[in-house]
Amino acid sequence: AGNTAGTGSATTPYFRGTQVGSNGFFLQARMGFPTATTTGARYFIGFTSGTMALSVSGDNPAGSGMGWMYSTTAGHTGWKFMTDDGTTLSSSTTMLPFGSTTDIMDFFIYCPPYPNNTIIYYRIDNVTQGTTAEGTTSTNLPAGGTQLRAGFQMSNVSAAAKNIRMSRFYVETDR
Repeated sequence: AGNTAGTGSATTPYFRGTQVGSNGFFLQARMGFPTATTTGARYFIGFTSGTMALSVSGDNPAGSGMGWMYSTTAGHTGWKFMTDDGTTLSSSTTMLPFGSTTDIMDFFIYCPPYPNNTIIYYRIDNVTQGTTAEGTTSTNLPAGGTQLRAGFQMSNVSAAAKNIRMSRFYVETDR
């Protein structure tokens, strides 16, 4: 129990918007979760100011961030989009069910590349089932100058082997 797996950028080169010439980003990830269960798991795909392991350390991890989350310990029934300004975590209602162990999921996050941007766009696709959900948020965003890293992570909260499969993980910025 408490082991994590995933990857992310070693540095924190992404900003929502106050840095000259380095604002905004686009993330796309294609993932599968072949050992998913309805108990004992946390998943995160997105941007965080902390380490990737910290992003799944609790249902309200320390630091700032934005991304896709699923937590059985929080009672989630599906994927939610979350934002955290370092003080308050906000999350959407369930966007899509978690899916089956054979489903392929696409995750998208877009922050337009202009200073002091206040809107984040997000979308999730269950490629296998042909379903999509999307939205925007301007609630509890990380501060514009907060340095963020991109990545994905899972934690097996209960003592059971779990894994995460990554087919594609792509991030770009206008720098």
